[in-house]
Amino acid sequence: MRARRGLRTRLTDIWAYRELLVGLVRKELKVKYKNSSLGFLWSLVNPLLYLVVFSVAFQVILRAGIPSFPVYLLSGLLVWNFFSSGISAGTSAVVVNAGLVKKVWFPREILVFASIGSALVNFFLQMSVLLAFLAIIRYDVAFAYLPW
Repeated sequence: MRARRGLRTRLTDIWAYRELLVGLVRKELKVKYKNSSLGFLWSLVNPLLYLVVFSVAFQVILRAGIPSFPVYLLSGLLVWNFFSSGISAGTSAVVVNAGLVKKVWFPREILVFASIGSALVNFFLQMSVLLAFLAIIRYDVAFAYLPW
């Protein structure tokens, strides 16, 4: 048994193993889309399908009458998908990589960060769909609401 390690020591260990972190993020992305026929293209098609289905459901069938509803819907869905996929993959990251944990020493936090990094890459891919949609409909973005 050894004494607890401080936050600064943990952060320097993670920084020292940053190449492992990048490699694990790449592995997570490759494994996720390995047997998919669409591959990374699915990250772009998925939010479009969400957009079409929910827009038809709420604007055509239920007649919600909210202006620019697809923009609000897609922006909220992207953040929720990032959060849920990051949490679900991060909670099981150590168990899934148990073989690696038993063989080599490295900061275990890297496994969780790799899962979240994979979800972050998917989030940015899906965000490009939202930005393209905003450009197509020429939506005026109100930057005054951003907290800077």
